[in-house]
Amino acid sequence: ESPLTVLEQLALPPDESSILLLPLFSSENLEDTTVNELHPNFRAFTKLLDLVLSVRTANVLNVMGIEIVGEIMLTPGAALLKRKNFGKNCLNELKDVVRSLCLTGSAMLVSSNDETASDIISIDYSSYESMVSNFIEQVEKKKRNQDLFKERLCFEGGKVPTLEELGQTFGITRERVRQIFKKIGQKLERKANIEKLFHFWERLDCCVVQGGGVVSLRALPTLLQSEFKWPTAPYSLALGQLLLCRQEVALKDDELLFVESECLSCSIPLQQLQVLDFADNQAFHVQVIAAKLSRHCQSVCPWKRPVTTFHRAFIDRLVAKCDGSLILREDVVLSRDKWLRKYCDSLDDVACYVLESHGKPMHFRDIAGGIRQENENFVEISDHNVHASIMRYSKIEIVDRGMYGLKLWGLGGYRSVTTAIEDFIKEEDLPQKRQDIINHLKGEFSEANITTSLTKKTRFTNIGNGLFYDLPQNWQNRTCQELIRLLPEPVAEFARYLVGKNNTSYKLVMALIYIRSMDENETIPLYKLKEMFYRFY
Repeated sequence: ESPLTVLEQLALPPDESSILLLPLFSSENLEDTTVNELHPNFRAFTKLLDLVLSVRTANVLNVMGIEIVGEIMLTPGAALLKRKNFGKNCLNELKDVVRSLCLTGSAMLVSSNDETASDIISIDYSSYESMVSNFIEQVEKKKRNQDLFKERLCFEGGKVPTLEELGQTFGITRERVRQIFKKIGQKLERKANIEKLFHFWERLDCCVVQGGGVVSLRALPTLLQSEFKWPTAPYSLALGQLLLCRQEVALKDDELLFVESECLSCSIPLQQLQVLDFADNQAFHVQVIAAKLSRHCQSVCPWKRPVTTFHRAFIDRLVAKCDGSLILREDVVLSRDKWLRKYCDSLDDVACYVLESHGKPMHFRDIAGGIRQENENFVEISDHNVHASIMRYSKIEIVDRGMYGLKLWGLGGYRSVTTAIEDFIKEEDLPQKRQDIINHLKGEFSEANITTSLTKKTRFTNIGNGLFYDLPQNWQNRTCQELIRLLPEPVAEFARYLVGKNNTSYKLVMALIYIRSMDENETIPLYKLKEMFYRFY
């Protein structure tokens, strides 16, 4: 194979050899080469205003009208050395800046407005802990305060340490910890301090943008570990505390980090997701979808800046935009029908799906069989449990004995024994005699079924040793005086006498004997009543 040309090498991800081909390093001018032809990882469009440079270097570049790093890269070093007030130190400084933007390693930047402008600021990016340690040491000079802030940014598990917990660790009060954090926070508000990590922020944003512009905080540590070649990934919540220094918004473990990107507003990935063949394949792993979508975008990206591969969080957002037609379960994207049939853990939704697929009413045993056959969450559910459950679901109704259908079908026409009894009691708005209930419903249900249904204590309250029945809530709210007013006046007067305040126990005994001796027609022979009273006395 013929060797790559200089331009072809610069179109690839940068490494030490390709960086040395830049005019800034080689002093050789590249004819007809523009910033757009450099690989995105060169960060060529980074604005000089966002960099921390020495006053002399910044002034020379300002006079030359250079605004972005890419223009520096394509300017021969020899040409820069010819500029007034620009020497070898300035050239070496710019070379260090370019290396820090393009390669993994230390960012060597010099501040133009820092009190220590003559000192080289070195951040060690060999590990997350080293980076944080270097950063804090340059922001805060007191050793104890440094250690305290490191504890907040480098903890390895659990929740974010509270002020109380940090105070106990360092032997100070929680109020003192708060004061120290406030003081450090004020220092971080200065742009020169927070930009000591400019190299980190730049590459973090680039990593997020290269995956679609959004990533979850939980996935970000692994992403940065790969980018910076760290030996271990930081704890996500600790990393979130570091992001808080720049974003002023604390991120929880499952929250998302957004970086401005054209992909977030582009409709192409969603359109491509919706045309994938879920009918034949049934499901796709999220990584497969990310690869398919990114491969498509690389050929049609209208901005000519396609992603490398989409992050999981980006796929999550796409699936959420599909109005429920697609479901993301663990690491698999599948159609809603497939998810309902196989993985849904809501018995209500699964039962509705079985009926919807069948297209007409089914016996509850057939519904239960369909649920057991397909769904892995209900393989052992019994017919009885399914029957007891679907009777309560708002989307399902009984259409015949044991037969159920979806309410949206509008079939109706059947009610259970229990519902029929409830309707009768509600209609009469009074406790009803068992025999009256049987007589009212005997044309629709058998006496045995009616009697059995009345024994359901959760649905009906038994009054008077099985003579009367009422709905539990109704009976709880009824008062004795309301019922007495409904009686014929002579009987009502006797009832008020029995329940009125009195100190003679024999009245209650007489009432008990009287009531318990009545037959189902609420009558008692006078001779029998006379014998009872004589016997009592």
